[in-house]
Amino acid sequence: MIASPTAALALCRAVGDGALMLAFGAGLFATAAVPSALRRDAARRAGRLAACTAPIALLAALLRLPAQAAAFDDGWGAALDAGTLLAAASGTATGRAWAVQCGATLLFAAAVALRRDAPLSSDPAPSKTVAKDIVSSSAAMWTLAAGLALASLALSGHAAAMPGRSVAAPALALHLLAGGAWMGSLPEVLRLMALLGRDPGAGAAALALRRFSAAGHGVVALLVASGTLDAALIGGWPGDPVGSAYGQVLTLKLLLAVAMATLALVNRYRLVPRLAADRDAAARLTVQTRWVLALGLAAVAASGLLGLLDPP
Repeated sequence: MIASPTAALALCRAVGDGALMLAFGAGLFATAAVPSALRRDAARRAGRLAACTAPIALLAALLRLPAQAAAFDDGWGAALDAGTLLAAASGTATGRAWAVQCGATLLFAAAVALRRDAPLSSDPAPSKTVAKDIVSSSAAMWTLAAGLALASLALSGHAAAMPGRSVAAPALALHLLAGGAWMGSLPEVLRLMALLGRDPGAGAAALALRRFSAAGHGVVALLVASGTLDAALIGGWPGDPVGSAYGQVLTLKLLLAVAMATLALVNRYRLVPRLAADRDAAARLTVQTRWVLALGLAAVAASGLLGLLDPP
């Protein structure tokens, strides 16, 4: 059991943010990068992932305001006081942002619940074509909803409370979307790696991975640029990186981001070109991609804690 309201709030932030990022990236990759030959199956897998993350994201969003009220009051009593919660939800900027975030997350959960899955792969070819269109359109809808819910997280926290929020909040929204697009794609990237060297599906899988690699440069650049801008606006980064708890956690997050980017570059320019000639390269690429995903989740956890600390 989590005894500290502050720890509970950090957990809600990290779990909710991570769930939305995974769903958004998985849906975006399945609908925008995967070739039509594999898109139906990729969209179905993304839909199953979204079905797991949607209730988690919704629960985390709903619990965020009670946890925040308890953290401000330094006790769990405020979290159970209906009057306090109603006043916070309707009478504060934080509460209004929370209401928008809950609404956006509920929209995402509803879109996932109403999604259309494809029939079994043994169905006749014409129905397969129709199924691809249905599943792709359905996945695009809940992916858009996940993106809206993810971007709405920028309405609260340090970025929304500072004088330069007109720049910091959009930068944070871009940071969240870029992080989700990259990190959420990785589970399906791992799945497609398993198809390399096999028929059928090897050619389409290779094409999807090339598209991911090409788009990854821009996504990582946007992730780094938006994160650096936010760090500079909110915490005066680089400033004194270890002189405060905020600076220490921010430095940890930046180190995690550097490690992620370094592994991604090694994957792209050292291992990917050797896939055709070196059997061990595929195994190393899979292991390092898993590490990138793990580092990304750790960075999300650091971000959840960062939002609870006072900038210097």
